[in-house]
Amino acid sequence: MLKFFHLILNLIEFSYKKRINRILKNYLPSNINVFFDIGAHHGETTIDMLKNFKIKNVYLFEPNLKNFHILKHNLSKKNLSTKIYLNNFALGMENKKSIINEVLESSSSTLNKININTDYYKRKKKILNFFSKDAKIAQSKIIIKSFKEFINLNDIVKIDFIKIDTEGYEYKILKNIENYLTNVGMIQFEHHYDLMILKNYNFRDINNLMVKNNFKQVFKSKMKFRKSFEYIYINKEFSFE
Repeated sequence: MLKFFHLILNLIEFSYKKRINRILKNYLPSNINVFFDIGAHHGETTIDMLKNFKIKNVYLFEPNLKNFHILKHNLSKKNLSTKIYLNNFALGMENKKSIINEVLESSSSTLNKININTDYYKRKKKILNFFSKDAKIAQSKIIIKSFKEFINLNDIVKIDFIKIDTEGYEYKILKNIENYLTNVGMIQFEHHYDLMILKNYNFRDINNLMVKNNFKQVFKSKMKFRKSFEYIYINKEFSFE
């Protein structure tokens, strides 16, 4: 039944995704050298990107093992010239083991703690319980690796586009590569304004980090039925090649 829930959600967001694709096509070249999909889930964003752009290298990161197996299966069906690098770990500030919380359904996995007493959590649980009585918070052990160290170890000189969907962990990921941001062309991320996910930063912190490093916001949109916004920033001095 949760598959049916995701199908409904995808249908609702179809026009929303088309808007994002239009923005990406306005700013990104048709040929992309390096794309990072952080919080890849089942590969939805990467599959969509591969339909709209010719991409040479795609690095995907999904720490949840169950999601990772589905991601691997979904991308194995693609007959592509693109080099696909699948990574079953999270990117963050440092190398360590951690716990990930799967909040009621697989697309809401977060490294942050959850406040189950918020109205937002209770409402989400009520909706998901309609589709599955098994909807609950599940925990699993994962590995986190330093984003900066990963870039250095793999000799990645430039990243054309980074998509981050990590349910409240975005700032730590970006903060870790602050000294590298001049080498990044465009960044798309989701920011939660609900109080369900506990985090020690707010949107102002991310925006200040972006502006400080010469990024300009080119897209902002509220996601349907959620207290979340999607943002896209572009590096004003980046040269796409």
